[in-house]
Amino acid sequence: MNIANLTNGLIKAIKKHKSILIFIKGSPDPDAIGSSFAFQAICSSLGVKSEIIALMELSLNQNKMIVSSLSIPVQFRQSLPDIDKYDAYAVLDHPSNYVREVGQLVCAVHLDHHAKSDDSVDAEFSFTEESINSLSSLIALIYREMNLNIDREYMRRIATSLYYGILTDTDMLSHATSIDSDALEYISAFSDIKLIESLVALPYSGETMTIIQKAIRSNIVYKNWIIAGVGYIDEENRDAIAITADYLLNNNDFSTSVVFAIIRKKDGSKFIDASLRTKLIMLDLNHFIHEITPNGGARKYKGAYQVDLDYFSKYADEEFLWNFVRSVTVSHIKHGRDTIKYLAVTDIFSRIGNRFSRIKSMFQQKDINQ
Repeated sequence: MNIANLTNGLIKAIKKHKSILIFIKGSPDPDAIGSSFAFQAICSSLGVKSEIIALMELSLNQNKMIVSSLSIPVQFRQSLPDIDKYDAYAVLDHPSNYVREVGQLVCAVHLDHHAKSDDSVDAEFSFTEESINSLSSLIALIYREMNLNIDREYMRRIATSLYYGILTDTDMLSHATSIDSDALEYISAFSDIKLIESLVALPYSGETMTIIQKAIRSNIVYKNWIIAGVGYIDEENRDAIAITADYLLNNNDFSTSVVFAIIRKKDGSKFIDASLRTKLIMLDLNHFIHEITPNGGARKYKGAYQVDLDYFSKYADEEFLWNFVRSVTVSHIKHGRDTIKYLAVTDIFSRIGNRFSRIKSMFQQKDINQ
């Protein structure tokens, strides 16, 4: 990965425009928020106006605190404003840059670290690198390359948001790579470490604890996977699904956890939201999810998907709908678990083969040098 070339390409794409809509697609988690905030500062340094807009509200107390404490200018709206005031849009930290609400607006930039979605559209500048565990790490390295002259207080806010984005997407550095460490080494000098510590120490909300308890009571164990449906959840508590999936995986001996729920939106519509976590490095969660639906994605160890339920939005019998959704979802997960076994085995042999190839090359090079 050549950061210099990447940075130059990004700058050229941004400078083509006068005003860019930075659209946070899906759930506004710390990595998406931090990356978007930092990207806005890059736009500003190049004389380009920008606004950050999300159509889903914050859920976790930690996410609310990071946005509030750092005064991150994210607009949480029910719909987009008049898009005529923008020349282009950007999507960060999402496998798809397709945004139905922007109409014919061109995508200037798409940056991500998940496997690219099939419904992505052409972007003037696009970069996706699955080996990066946090997009905030990539943005931090771009900052170091650009050496921006930013006010110290502004830089504190930006660096702290990136720092927290790296922490959350690497599971508190348990899955950190050398790229993440390199990024943290750079931004830690500017970051508010006390704020980071207070965010990490913040306890779960009462709503999250209730959802965890539901998952503990109602889970199904299938071939070393734990699957839990937790019923209906209001949209503002949807991030508890991912936390519960983490909790089940970290506090049990199962290899993989799946937690799902029906999310109630404020406008009355509903959708299924599922989070997946695994300890298996060979398990291709992205492939697994796309066998169920195109509306989701994954990277190493974690993934999520959503399924729209608008067709049933006016259906009055919520208990019947939940029982139907739970039955179908559990069937999908079990079927996926049964068919993923061969993929996992081939992946193991592929990795072993690659390792032997590298060892063989090392010995061959050694013989040449001698």
